[in-house]
Amino acid sequence: MKYILPLILLFTSSLYSQSRLGSSRSEIYSEFQSLSPEFGATEDGTPTMSVMFGRSYTRYFFDDNNICNFVAIVPNRQGDLNYYVELYNKQYVVVSATAWKMYSKDGSIATIELVTQSGVSMFVWTFER
Repeated sequence: MKYILPLILLFTSSLYSQSRLGSSRSEIYSEFQSLSPEFGATEDGTPTMSVMFGRSYTRYFFDDNNICNFVAIVPNRQGDLNYYVELYNKQYVVVSATAWKMYSKDGSIATIELVTQSGVSMFVWTFER
């Protein structure tokens, strides 16, 4: 019994940091309100919401209708980066060593890419156009 709670927390933290592409800003806020999301904007004025999870720092970007259209998941540690690569390899279609595709039931397709900018590795989620 004492092992169940840590397993639930581990599983929950991996689910929470996944993309919320297509979700509204208020839906994402409601889901993560207890984690004290921070709101901001990019230099060009794109609204953002950032959430710190156990394995990652995640930033959600919103379009003019407050719908999430871009997500950046920054793993906290090297082990967390490896965790996400392993998870994505199991759950999504592997396109290359640094890219995946996620196909949803509603017919939408998300592209996931592992990119490094200024020494920071992150998983970038976008809708496929």
